[in-house]
Amino acid sequence: MNPASQASKQKVFIVHGHDDNLRIQVELFVRTVGLYPIVLMNQASGGNTIIEKIEEYGDVDYAIVLYTPCDEGRNKGAQDLNGRARQNVVFEHGYFIARLGRKKV
Repeated sequence: MNPASQASKQKVFIVHGHDDNLRIQVELFVRTVGLYPIVLMNQASGGNTIIEKIEEYGDVDYAIVLYTPCDEGRNKGAQDLNGRARQNVVFEHGYFIARLGRKKV
């Protein structure tokens, strides 16, 4: 895709954990409906920290947040571990709500 056609499409930032299959499916869906997906791990770092990359590439129209059970956790005192989203997903969700508003996330 040439840079001019990328610039004209609405951008969607995809926040994800370690479920690569789901991320790829969502990325394909976003492309299929005519939007341009932004996946942070596919963007150049340029020596930036993660939060700097999010700030740089977060100038988007929408965000999709994929809550997948990529980590395990438990309540204090409980024995059983439960699946939970990665902490970066929770953080980035809040970041994009603040940046874009709840209706666009």
